Amino acid sequence: MATNNHGHNPIGTFSDAADLPSSATTEYSTAINIADLGGQAGIVVYANSAITVTTGNLFNIEIEKSADGATYVSLFDDDSHVYLTHKTTADDELAILANAVIGKVGIAKDTMNGYPYIRLAYTVGADQSAGAVDALLIGNM
Repeated sequence: MATNNHGHNPIGTFSDAADLPSSATTEYSTAINIADLGGQAGIVVYANSAITVTTGNLFNIEIEKSADGATYVSLFDDDSHVYLTHKTTADDELAILANAVIGKVGIAKDTMNGYPYIRLAYTVGADQSAGAVDALLIGNM
């Protein structure tokens, strides 16, 4: 379980004080198998440290699912992207304080449609390795 659970009793940990990417790239959280969950679960992502994304750089946290834990697709079957946060290069600076919630969303089990694995994709447009995140899977939101 996460070192800092931010007052939650998590049922899984996607990221525990995980550094954000050090170059313009995408890195992935640990995948969690939610096949045995009943009803609805939630994903909540916190800034483990202060994060500043300057104007002209992007910062996205996207939810992805997988049938086999190897090949991941968008959360919805129409290939639309589902973001916990989405900052484009056209957006102004984004400053997130340490321990602040970056994003929180409930996921109904029937949304997964036979895809038991879920993970987060962290995409940045420049070095963001000074920042770190905690991402938790929590019970019914």
